[in-house]
Amino acid sequence: MRQLLIVAVLLLACVDKTLCSINVINNNTVASDATELDENVTTSSLRSSSTKLKPTTTASRTPASRTPASVHTDEAPAAAPKSGKEIVQNAIRKAIGGGVPGAIAGAVQVLCLMWLRTVINYQYRYGSTFVQALSHLYGSGGIPRLYSGLGFALIQAPLSRFVSTAANDGVHNLIQNLEWTQHWGPGREVVVAALVVGLFRMLLMPIDTSKTVMQIEGEKGFAKLMSQVKKGKIHLLYAGSFANAASSFISHWPWFYTYNRLSRSEAIQILLPWTAGRDSLRNALIGFLSSIVSDTVANFMRVIKTTKQALSATNVGITYAETISVILAVDGLRGLFGRGLRTRIMGNALQSILFTVIWRGLAQRWQQPKQVEKDEEQYLAPEELVENERNETNSHVNSEIESS
Repeated sequence: MRQLLIVAVLLLACVDKTLCSINVINNNTVASDATELDENVTTSSLRSSSTKLKPTTTASRTPASRTPASVHTDEAPAAAPKSGKEIVQNAIRKAIGGGVPGAIAGAVQVLCLMWLRTVINYQYRYGSTFVQALSHLYGSGGIPRLYSGLGFALIQAPLSRFVSTAANDGVHNLIQNLEWTQHWGPGREVVVAALVVGLFRMLLMPIDTSKTVMQIEGEKGFAKLMSQVKKGKIHLLYAGSFANAASSFISHWPWFYTYNRLSRSEAIQILLPWTAGRDSLRNALIGFLSSIVSDTVANFMRVIKTTKQALSATNVGITYAETISVILAVDGLRGLFGRGLRTRIMGNALQSILFTVIWRGLAQRWQQPKQVEKDEEQYLAPEELVENERNETNSHVNSEIESS
């Protein structure tokens, strides 16, 4: 556990340093854009002011009562309600904006910490301690053994993370813009997103099963699985799919519910004032707490799912009841609910810290160009308003002259 904490601190320091460097570059870029916009606004304002100061003999003939209302008010017109198509497009755009950074963070997470996931899955299957599992796996083939199934993991993890983060951001945006769901709280939002994630995880089961078998049993176990598949037993690739969907739902809901609650409130800053202004550290703490809640709730489903996947490679047709019986016969209820839990909490907390910091850091930078565009529109709005007012006034004066 001490080694895990040391690795966590080092990884967090590296990620924070990288994101800080990127942030400096982005801040300089945004600052230069803002300066340029300010100069444009100043120039345009001077032009419009000089135009207004030019004396006109016709303007004095305009009755005040007939001056357009737009000249006397600075209030912008109320925004038109969004159509259903716009709401869906915004939700998709928001989902992609959160999903792509999530996929990148998932790939980085695999490359850095897959060895830890291999140890956890081995513990789920055999119930050994962290040190025993790590020693056995390392003795069976060194570092490559700890990264067995890396190719499958690099496909599965980014896709899973993309869907998880896209569902969280996209569903939130969609629900908040639909009239009949605007009153929904974070709990309902996350339930909908968790259902989407659970169903998608079932589609990835062949990849997940292949990866899990390679992590637990190595190349020999994977060869046995493929020999069964070649005989037409393709359903073995979907072993544990219902348990996987259930565990995905059970783990996704508490993780993102906790994350959304903490990220949308000031609880972290109030309880820990020294995190104010340190987004990377704040995101790391939120990811850590979310992971603890999620793992404690969903661990037993992962034990069942992983054990069934491993047993299906050699025991064709094993049921969930038989899988649970095997676990209970070896370790009892403690094994069902506690296998690998301590390692899972520490290891997954480490992964959540790494994932959350990278995901939110990239997501914020993904949205910065759009914010610059909004700022540009905001800067240009006064000039357009002055131009519109001048055109309306001149048009009104001309019509007044013609009528007289």
